[in-house]
Amino acid sequence: MNQNIDELLDQLKTKNSLIIPDKKEKPELKVSDDNINKYILEQAQHLIDNGIDTVDALKEVILSSGEPHDISAYSDLYKAVVGALDTITKINIQNKKSKTAKKLKEMDIKAKKELPMGKDKNTNILIATREEIIKNFLEKGKEVINANFEEDIEEDIEEDIEENNEKSKTI
Repeated sequence: MNQNIDELLDQLKTKNSLIIPDKKEKPELKVSDDNINKYILEQAQHLIDNGIDTVDALKEVILSSGEPHDISAYSDLYKAVVGALDTITKINIQNKKSKTAKKLKEMDIKAKKELPMGKDKNTNILIATREEIIKNFLEKGKEVINANFEEDIEEDIEEDIEENNEKSKTI
């Protein structure tokens, strides 16, 4: 009885349970400058698909055998597939960033074209004479006040003198 169990265990260890799928015929794609991105993405997709299929097929064999070198090889294969997926994801994100940056730049250029520009391309410049500005204020009901500062200064000096006199009397 033990001999039968040992034979079955040996068969399980040596049995290659990998099923190799039939090769699908792919149309030959000649690489050129025009289609290099398409070719790279198709090949990456093919490699990733094969890697995932292999990882799935080897999973049970590796778990049942428990051999350290098989587990190490399985681990390396798994890391390679994850790394390839990560690379494809980064490429996808970079492509989306590039498209978004291009759209933003186009919107920025369009907005700058629509803005009114003066001679110096500064929109905060008002070109008018003093008389035109005063006339504009008067037309809007604003009054122009002419201040006479000499009278105000004399009044302030007189008030300061009176305050100092009062302080000196209290001391």
